[in-house]
Amino acid sequence: MGDGSSGETSEGTKADATFEGMLSNLKKTLNKSGSVSLALIDGPEVGPQLLQLETQGGKSLLTLGVDDGNDFVVRHYVQTEQEANALAAEPPSIKIFGHYWDKQLLCTDKEIVTAVFTEFFETGDVSKDQFV
Repeated sequence: MGDGSSGETSEGTKADATFEGMLSNLKKTLNKSGSVSLALIDGPEVGPQLLQLETQGGKSLLTLGVDDGNDFVVRHYVQTEQEANALAAEPPSIKIFGHYWDKQLLCTDKEIVTAVFTEFFETGDVSKDQFV
């Protein structure tokens, strides 16, 4: 499993990421701003390949890159009702690192982000209940 990050908490790329190191890097990034990626190394050619986080101002964009055998498909996080309510007063699109994203794609719960990264690190995939 490879672990890469950028932004304010840049620690570079690690081809031999440990679970504790990944969690530490993720926590630092969530408390500031930046990005973290987990890529499967030597994983199956078809299936999930890359989990990415971009976070700024307490709002996180989570995407999962999946090779379906024909194309590279990007699945995105599905917001909970609680998060939708928390962002109800926000404009329809929110800027993260210069790009505007539909607020329905954003996660505001650090525990959910941590759970998603933990699941991907441990299983190489993320629940389809959380990503479409």
